[in-house]
Amino acid sequence: MCAITYALVAFHRGAPAVLSKGMSEDFKVNTTELTVFSSMYYWTYASLQPFSGLLADVMNPSILISGAALTAASGSFLCGYSKTLSIAVVGRFIVGIGTAPTIIPISKLLTRWYPENWYAVLNGAMMGCGGTGGILSQAPLRAFSNHYSWRMAFYLVSITGFLFGIFDLLVVKQDPTILGFDPVVKSKFKPTEDIFFKNRLSLLWENFSVVITMPTYWLLCMFTFMMGGSQLDIFGLWGGPYIRDVFPTFNDGTMLLSISIAMITASIYLPIISDWLGTRKWVMSGCTLVAASISLIFYLFDQKMSFWVMFVLMYLWGSATAGYSSILFAYIREVCEPKYVATMLGCINVFLFVGGATLQSITGKLLRSHGSINNKYSHTAYHESLWRVILICTSLAIIPTFILKDSKVETEDLDSNPMSSNDPNDPDKVTEM
Repeated sequence: MCAITYALVAFHRGAPAVLSKGMSEDFKVNTTELTVFSSMYYWTYASLQPFSGLLADVMNPSILISGAALTAASGSFLCGYSKTLSIAVVGRFIVGIGTAPTIIPISKLLTRWYPENWYAVLNGAMMGCGGTGGILSQAPLRAFSNHYSWRMAFYLVSITGFLFGIFDLLVVKQDPTILGFDPVVKSKFKPTEDIFFKNRLSLLWENFSVVITMPTYWLLCMFTFMMGGSQLDIFGLWGGPYIRDVFPTFNDGTMLLSISIAMITASIYLPIISDWLGTRKWVMSGCTLVAASISLIFYLFDQKMSFWVMFVLMYLWGSATAGYSSILFAYIREVCEPKYVATMLGCINVFLFVGGATLQSITGKLLRSHGSINNKYSHTAYHESLWRVILICTSLAIIPTFILKDSKVETEDLDSNPMSSNDPNDPDKVTEM
C-alpha cells in the first residue's frame, strides 16, 4: 500500500514534462510560463519536508500517509478542473502539500516493521516500486492525454489518490504491536500515543536543533541539491520539451521512460552493491562521477546520438541521479541516532526539491534569453541553458561525497527472514504480517 501511494507521488512529480504542451495550448501561455506550475510542487514540497520529518518522528506515520494522499488527490482534481493557469498553480500547491508527508513516514514504517540490516534493500525496493509512478507519468500518460485530455489525466489520478488514501487509513499500521505481534526492533519503539501534545512540540524543536548542527547534514544537503535538483530539472519539466524541440522524431514519453526505469532498477541494485562493497559513501561518489560524465557527453555530442544511444545514456544518467537516494536513506540511518532519522531525512529532502525548483527556474530563464520560434527553443538554447547547468551541478556534487565519512554498513544475516525478531530466544518472534 505504501509503495503504491509513493508511486502516486512520483507520478505527480513527472507529469508536467509530458502534459506541458496540452496545458500551454489550453491556457494560451508559453511553455516556459508553466515553470511556475511545475516548480510550485517543489517549493511547497520542500518547505514542508522538515515538518513531515519531525511529525513522522512523533506521530502515527500511517495517519500522515493517508491524510497526505487525500490532500494530493484534492489538488489533482483542482488542476484538472482549472480554467486558468493561476487556478492550476493553486491545485499544484495543494498537490505539493499532500505529497510532502509521504516518503519520510514510509521510511519510518520500514524501521518499525523490519530489522536494521534489511533497511537499505527494502527501502530501495519501496522506492523502486514507487518508480512505477514515474513510468506511468511518461509514455502511458502521453497516450492517455492524447486520446482523452490532460484534464482527464488529472481527474483519474485524483480518483486513484482518494481510493488509496482511504485504503492506507484502513490497512497501514504504525508497528507490529497493533496487530498483536512483538516489535521487530524493541529498543526503538516508543508508542506515540504516550507523548502529550505539548511534549511533542518540544521534541520537534529539539530534533530540528540537533540536526542542523551536524556537519554531515550540510554536506548531504549540498549533495542532494545538486544531484536531485538535476534529476528533477530533466525529469520534472525540461526533459519533455527538450526532446520535442530538438529531436522531433523521438517520442519524449518513451525517452523519459528510461529515467523511470532507472529509478526502479537502480533503487534495487545500488543498495545491494553498497551492501556487498560495505560502503555507502563511495557508491554515492560513483553515482556523481557517472552523472557528471554522461552530462558532459550530452553537452558535447547529443545531436550525434541515435534514439537508442540516447535512451541508454538517459537510463544510466537516471540511475545515478535518482538511484542514489536509496543509499542516502540507508547512510543517514547508519550515521544518525534513531530518534533523529526522520527529522534529518525531512530536512535534507528540503534541498532536493529546492534544487529542483531552482534549477527549473534557472533553466527557464536562460531559455527565454535565447528566444523561441513558435514556442520552440533551439538546440543551442538547450545546450547552453539546460545541459550546461546540469553539467555544473553534477560535477559540484562530487565534492561533498569525498568529504563525508563512511558509515558502518550492516550486512550480516541478510538471508534471514526480514519479519523475524532479532532475539533468537524469543519463542513468539514475528514471522509474518
